[in-house]
Amino acid sequence: MSETLVVISKIKSYIKEKSDGMSTSGNFATAISDVIRARCDAAIENATKDRRKTVMDRDFNSDTGTHDALVVTSKLKGYIKEKSDGMSTSANVIPAISGIIAKLCDDAIANAQKDRRKTVMDRDLP
Repeated sequence: MSETLVVISKIKSYIKEKSDGMSTSGNFATAISDVIRARCDAAIENATKDRRKTVMDRDFNSDTGTHDALVVTSKLKGYIKEKSDGMSTSANVIPAISGIIAKLCDDAIANAQKDRRKTVMDRDLP
């Protein structure tokens, strides 16, 4: 089982606040961490193609950013360093990833509401 990369309490608070009180299932944090790992893998490839030793926010091909940190910074940096054989992580990656997480949560909330449920689940992730 892989480490959880997100701050679970902040994810639950974000979902509760954005959805007027919805709950979050226990396996949601694991599922969203898996999505973030896949995004990091793609960002590592982008940085490698550009012959850089640092993963940057632009490597995530996302226009989201400037959110409160919804990710465990040390775990994210550790994942990127391990997966890439030593690449560094730019400070701008944390708000970019947090923006991606916020967007994923927003989409999951919408999917749960569409199904008329009060709990956001891993299957609600796009």
